[in-house]
Amino acid sequence: MKIQKSKNTSIKIVLASSSKLFLEGVKRILDSQKELQIVVEISGLQDVEKKVIETRPEFVFIDDRTADPDIEKRLKLIIGKCAHTRIILMGNRIAPHFGLNRIIRVSTETGSAGLISIIKECRVGERPSLTESENRPGPTLTKTESKIVELIVDGFSNREIGNELSISDKTVKAHLSSIFAKLKFKSRYQLMSYALKIQRLN
Repeated sequence: MKIQKSKNTSIKIVLASSSKLFLEGVKRILDSQKELQIVVEISGLQDVEKKVIETRPEFVFIDDRTADPDIEKRLKLIIGKCAHTRIILMGNRIAPHFGLNRIIRVSTETGSAGLISIIKECRVGERPSLTESENRPGPTLTKTESKIVELIVDGFSNREIGNELSISDKTVKAHLSSIFAKLKFKSRYQLMSYALKIQRLN
């Protein structure tokens, strides 16, 4: 485990994963942004809740692909003890509505630009400022499109969305194109940020 000094103006982040490759890769991505500061790197999830409570970061990025049997208990402790910490979770074992307003779910399809965008857009403690496109009435999404948005927020990949809704990957992409066109977005990360803002306001 590595602990680093943080700057007062930085967005503090804790990383936790049993994969050294994952930790090194995410650290390299986040270190490219001056305002992002990794304060602790944890190898494994055993002490993650303890270190989060100690350091009080704005984000903790947890890689749960190794299926930690105590992950739900750890998340509940973080949510209960650290009111200003949001959890970025990679892994789909946790029920979709668990910690809805505090957990941001990502998948292996999430790229570096998407991760950075999520952190900057979803910083805790800042009331989201609605853009003009969010503030005015927009086109209505279909029932399937709305469900796809929900699944994206829950961290589902295109393939997982297809499996969940019993549709092909090609159909998922067609629905996403329709959603982006209606909402005037260019990527799933803009869509995720928008949906999370709406959840927080509601």
